[in-house]
Amino acid sequence: MSKKELQIIRMTARGFTYAAIGRQLHISEQTVKTYIRRSYIKLGVHTRSECVALCSSQGWLI
Repeated sequence: MSKKELQIIRMTARGFTYAAIGRQLHISEQTVKTYIRRSYIKLGVHTRSECVALCSSQGWLI
């Protein structure tokens, strides 16, 4: 997982929308979706809730 992928997952876990994440990080919403998609593949998950649960269980959500 890259630092940017983890940052976006943390923001997602806090309830930010992809559009809001993009605005805050100065990247497009599509770029946020790309980071999320790559994260899901690396983690072997299919949904936001699976992703957040796995990252939480690993202690990656601060």
